[in-house]
Amino acid sequence: SPVNCINSDDEGGAFQAAAHLLRLGHTNIGIIAGPSDWISTARRVRGYQRALANANLQGCVVHMNETTISSGREAYHLLHEQYPDITAICAVNDSMAIGAIREAQAQGKNVPEDLSVVGFDDITWAELNTPPLTTIRIPRQQIGKEAAHRILMLLQDPDLPASEIIVPVHMVERHSTALRR
Repeated sequence: SPVNCINSDDEGGAFQAAAHLLRLGHTNIGIIAGPSDWISTARRVRGYQRALANANLQGCVVHMNETTISSGREAYHLLHEQYPDITAICAVNDSMAIGAIREAQAQGKNVPEDLSVVGFDDITWAELNTPPLTTIRIPRQQIGKEAAHRILMLLQDPDLPASEIIVPVHMVERHSTALRR
């Protein structure tokens, strides 16, 4: 049923992240994702895949049942096992990206020299990670303002048709990505 909602531009942000890795020369890019039936996961994977398809590439996708640091570690392990030539990873959120970085480092990889990783959300831990995580920032304050504005509009006119508002996101470049060697 139609419902009022405010969402971040998940697909557009994921497209930006994958395009960033492509500009850095990466062509073997893996995607680590949460459950495929989550709308945000589906939109982000679609954005990553669209950027790769525009470059005539196909990303390797690993879906997990949750989107945690632990599942990110496991997803990296599965991805590396199936596709050992991966030089970059797009993660559907920062927790999975951080988990992938930790697992790669535990296996002797240097991030970003051997493996570039991009996250999504810009959680507090993203900046504190070693190395600090390149990610897509969701403007939470803007989402809150849009929601409050929509509520005020509905109070004035309860019969307004339901709508979805998409709030733009932007990339925050830190130190988890580098030129492909």
